[in-house]
Amino acid sequence: MYTYEQRMSAVSLYIKYGKRAAATIRDLGYPNRHMLIQWYREYAQNGDLRRVMVRKPKFSHEQKEAALAFYRTHGQSIKHTVKSLGYPGESTFKRWLNETYPDREKYCVSGGALFSNGEHEVLEKPSSSKADSISSRGMFSTRRGVLLAFTISVKRSS
Repeated sequence: MYTYEQRMSAVSLYIKYGKRAAATIRDLGYPNRHMLIQWYREYAQNGDLRRVMVRKPKFSHEQKEAALAFYRTHGQSIKHTVKSLGYPGESTFKRWLNETYPDREKYCVSGGALFSNGEHEVLEKPSSSKADSISSRGMFSTRRGVLLAFTISVKRSS
């Protein structure tokens, strides 16, 4: 994202160089040809560039509400909601959920540590004997909202 001053500098240099995009980009090192021409067209139409770039939302308010309603009525599964509706992506839908339900339970497993609403628990590997070698790693979730990590491999010595 470029500042207003950078965009105006690029447009004025583009005009100075006789609307030669390659010379302007070579001199400044930015932007690409398409962006420079878009900035010039905006400048030619309005006599100035917008100071603040405002992006149009990808999804309407009605689409957002429909997705949240589907989530509430169909088992509160993010993956199921996104797959069934075909929109939005999981990260966008999680952001909508966090905006709508800021107190909902969120979970994250990272590096063997368990996280649930700010509480941290660390998994401990079980002790091993000479006869058996057991290691634990992986993950599953319980209804209480605590994530546990595990994968068990057992080696028996003969």
